[in-house]
Amino acid sequence: MKKQLFMFVILALSVGTVFAGVSVDSIRFAHQISDWRYLDDSRIVVTKGVNQQYVLKLRDNCRLLRHAEAIGLTSTNDTIRPGFDNVTYGHTFCQITAIEKFSKEDVLAAK
Repeated sequence: MKKQLFMFVILALSVGTVFAGVSVDSIRFAHQISDWRYLDDSRIVVTKGVNQQYVLKLRDNCRLLRHAEAIGLTSTNDTIRPGFDNVTYGHTFCQITAIEKFSKEDVLAAK
């Protein structure tokens, strides 16, 4: 179910479905992020815990992000904040400009 939920979020976002998450100021307990997926050159989805997905919007088009096998996320005190933290891969840093949260309940309500 977790994988199906995650794939639904990615599919909905990639085909432009009107499916808005909740804008949040931060992601606490960043060490609990366990997975990520590339959406496009300015957005990725990260998974935290069992049923929380976050879309991270990036300032610059990170053209080589699609080829990254792994990424890093900067944080302060285990918290990721837009405007301060970055997605990193190789020697590239892409600043996070916005975070939207999606939960299992959000996805089920949108079906």
